Amino acid sequence: MLRQLSAVAASAAFITLLGSGCSTPQPIVRNYLVAEPTRDAKLGNAKLKLFLDEKLGDENIPCSMLYVELPHDETMALRRLESAETILVQSGSGILTVNGRKIPVSPGSAVFIPAGATQKLFNNSSETMKYISVIVPPFRDDECEFIDQD
Repeated sequence: MLRQLSAVAASAAFITLLGSGCSTPQPIVRNYLVAEPTRDAKLGNAKLKLFLDEKLGDENIPCSMLYVELPHDETMALRRLESAETILVQSGSGILTVNGRKIPVSPGSAVFIPAGATQKLFNNSSETMKYISVIVPPFRDDECEFIDQD
């Protein structure tokens, strides 16, 4: 029952996002599980699957959507995005650190990360963490600032 409520809550959040400006004249339907994964060596071994974005030829899309798989015991690098990001965790668990605050996340967690916030994610579960990322406005290749941790 909790998973069903979590799915409903995630759907409601997505619909709210769509109603607030992330909409298109025609619906776009994609299977995010089969999107081609990309890797950024700075992000470690995470697989990023961009499935909704102007880079894919989608027009009038004021957001980017990615499906992310983070292997167990992996950490995504400390970084700062100029855009706001919302993550919706589907499986696995971990610790999301936003502006120094440690936030436990698990299936059903929905976390809004304000634009300009520092963030990193550690998967402390024994399985691959899978989540959907919604970035508003759309992600630009030059907007991610990686922060060295000495």
